[in-house]
Amino acid sequence: VPLLDFRRPERLTSFEGIPIFITHGEHDRNCTFSRTAELVELLGEAGADIYFLPDPELGHESPSAETYREYRDWLEFVLADD
Repeated sequence: VPLLDFRRPERLTSFEGIPIFITHGEHDRNCTFSRTAELVELLGEAGADIYFLPDPELGHESPSAETYREYRDWLEFVLADD
């Protein structure tokens, strides 16, 4: 089964209006930062409500404590908005 490429426009339309939190380490060698940045841009163009938090210090490891705090704050905001 081939992997779905979510960068294709027809696959992005279903994300319109959906809040999405994305974080990515800029030194990630498993999934390049540029690939995630491209997807973030495409999701935004498709109308997704993107909160993108790049981490210039990390690679492909767990997010920092600060990122977890940012995520919690974002989640509380998104849930309160409903």
